[in-house]
Amino acid sequence: INTYYRRESENKSTLNLEATVVTRNNFRSDVAVENRERQEIIVPSEGSDKSDLYVFKVWGNCRLWNGSLEIGAEGTRTINKQIYITKNQDMLFLRNTITEVKQNALSTYVSYSKNWKHLSANVGLRHEYVSYDYFLNGEKDVYDDYHNFFPSISVSYRKDKFAVSFSHRTTFIR
Repeated sequence: INTYYRRESENKSTLNLEATVVTRNNFRSDVAVENRERQEIIVPSEGSDKSDLYVFKVWGNCRLWNGSLEIGAEGTRTINKQIYITKNQDMLFLRNTITEVKQNALSTYVSYSKNWKHLSANVGLRHEYVSYDYFLNGEKDVYDDYHNFFPSISVSYRKDKFAVSFSHRTTFIR
């Protein structure tokens, strides 16, 4: 499911909203053959996984001091649950497992850009918050959350066939 809304005012300011929801359910039944010490062992199993993704984004811009100001926010919530069940109880080395991962991410940003005759500039700041929880058989096993700020700036000069620009942007690889 996806929805989008855009509103533009008489002074050319805009407001945009977007939301998406995606869900997925899978079920499987498997049979594996395991050879251990010259003995063939049949391992029937069942598994299921369910995934949910929720996304939103809201942003807008307006004219300010002969430039353009843009402000926005976006967020996601992801939930993934997997269940694995061994149907052969003699298989002590294979255990039934239930894993679940939950992640929330929220980012906000502000950006301002302005153009002059031959010069243009843009400055911005983005903040990101992410929380992550991993559950194994109903118990929280791994968790983390963090905040990061990402500043950016760019300046460009263009006249006739000559152009030069400078930019700096902070990124983070996870």
